[in-house]
Amino acid sequence: MQNISQIGKRRIDVIALEIYPQGTSAPVVAHSGGVTSVARADVGLFTVTLDETYVDLFGHSLSVGLADPADSTEVKLGAVDLSAKTVQLQAYTLDADAAAVAADITADDDNRIGLVLYLSKALVS
Repeated sequence: MQNISQIGKRRIDVIALEIYPQGTSAPVVAHSGGVTSVARADVGLFTVTLDETYVDLFGHSLSVGLADPADSTEVKLGAVDLSAKTVQLQAYTLDADAAAVAADITADDDNRIGLVLYLSKALVS
């Protein structure tokens, strides 16, 4: 279930989820509500579809849990389209030139991505 709070005149919905990539199968998702689906869009790219439209992404927190401690994969927030109700997450590693390269985080079923979104629907009067 979503946690709803108010900060100043903003009504903030907090949506928390964990994504378990599951190899080539559909990702397994555990969430607190507010999410319609999570789909793998490309190598290391996941699209989270929210069940409501929001006007502002007030903040977010990302974490990655990797089965192999030597793995250097990280995850960053990708394209956010609140009118389309979508948020993308991109798993990546850094190449020798420190450029981000898409990473396949699905290789181990024990890998996971954690995401918390702080979203605002409208100002509270």
